Amino acid sequence: MSLTDEILNLQKSKVLASIQAGEPVNQIDVYGFTPLIEAAIANDFEIAKMLIDHGANVVMPDLTGGTALHWAVENNNLPLCELLLEKNADPNAYPRSGQPILVQPILRRQQDLKELLYKYGADLKFAQDYISAKLLGHRFELAGRVDIVDHKNTFIEIDFEGFVLEFTLSAILESLMQLKNNFLGRTLRPYFNDLDAIIEAFICACEFSRYQQYLSNRNIHQYTNRLEVLSKNKYLLMPIGYEGHAITFVKCGNLFAKCDRGANSLTHPSVEIFYINKPEFFNAAFLKTFLYRRQNKYSVTEGIVHTLGLTSIAAIKLPSQLIGNCSWANVEAAIPTIILMRWMKNNLNTNEAHLLDHTKKALYIYKRWLEWDKDWALHRCVENFYDASPARKASIAAILAAVLAQTCRYLRDSDMTRAHKLLMILATPEYRYVLNSYLKVYKGTEIEHNLKELIDVYGKGI
Repeated sequence: MSLTDEILNLQKSKVLASIQAGEPVNQIDVYGFTPLIEAAIANDFEIAKMLIDHGANVVMPDLTGGTALHWAVENNNLPLCELLLEKNADPNAYPRSGQPILVQPILRRQQDLKELLYKYGADLKFAQDYISAKLLGHRFELAGRVDIVDHKNTFIEIDFEGFVLEFTLSAILESLMQLKNNFLGRTLRPYFNDLDAIIEAFICACEFSRYQQYLSNRNIHQYTNRLEVLSKNKYLLMPIGYEGHAITFVKCGNLFAKCDRGANSLTHPSVEIFYINKPEFFNAAFLKTFLYRRQNKYSVTEGIVHTLGLTSIAAIKLPSQLIGNCSWANVEAAIPTIILMRWMKNNLNTNEAHLLDHTKKALYIYKRWLEWDKDWALHRCVENFYDASPARKASIAAILAAVLAQTCRYLRDSDMTRAHKLLMILATPEYRYVLNSYLKVYKGTEIEHNLKELIDVYGKGI
């Protein structure tokens, strides 16, 4: 058995014997990790300390650039995080994707872990800029890459696309909760019961996501019992990854829905609602297999239909999302789906006209939230700009320019309002170069023409 196997199987005496026999403690294994990183993955403080005491390098990264501290934070292991930080682990380290360590505890609202990282110098603004760039990338479906400023005031390049599913759930949940306290939320007061149901489903989905790392280790019994409780919730939101894709399922009583706005939506409804004819098969064992075992296309299409005895009874047509942020789009699709399913649960024998009316209501609430969510995210980014250092201002200006160029369309009311806000920054002499670079890159295209129209309306007098 290799040192890696001994660590992952938590065989402490064998780990110590291997180290004392001369096994290298800083060698990358077949999985691309150091022994210390393997110990952090296995979530074992004693083995990690043993390795450090025998010369393990706490800052040595794996093949993706991640460190042992990344994994200790992933597992919310405060004692191990503190040990690593005491031994000079970098609280601002980031892998090749550019995601700072602090991002996870921020989005998970882990106050103790955040405070520990702050104590050792974690840069909050670096993490916030990463989150903001990613969220705007998803909310506005931005393509390409952008520079953000790291803790050393150095520009690093990150993709607009690509966000961990757990944090997609957390970000949308936060937005929904903020909506209820916002002015627009008051205009949606008649639908607060619907919003509360959606929030409940998202809270449950966030919990499902957190257990992904636990169901393969010694804590399996504890979390299996919790799944038994969660399986009985009124509203369940279940994102499922398979074959490089992620779609979303929703359960409400004996109704079950699939949200898939990817290529499959070209031939099937983007949201399809079913009746469960075999509800006895939906239990904790099913949920555990469905959520945490590797799935394939058959299992999430035909397989689940046979297992639960699904009969298609309704559909919602949402725009397809063939490229980019499809998993984000499928999580968003759960919002109108839950609203419609709540009504359908008590009105299964309704006529088609009533079903159509309530589908329109669900889409109305969804679209109101969607536009508010974009404006809320954009407002926070603009506010951050005015309080930023010169380097961060340049980075934020580039993000805002991507929103303007890629999504704001001349004479579309909501876009014109956004364009005005963005051009208050971008059309100033200091940041006009960002607009000029877009005009140069997209010369002769519709993007250039559209940008010139927007600048003519809002940019000339600034």
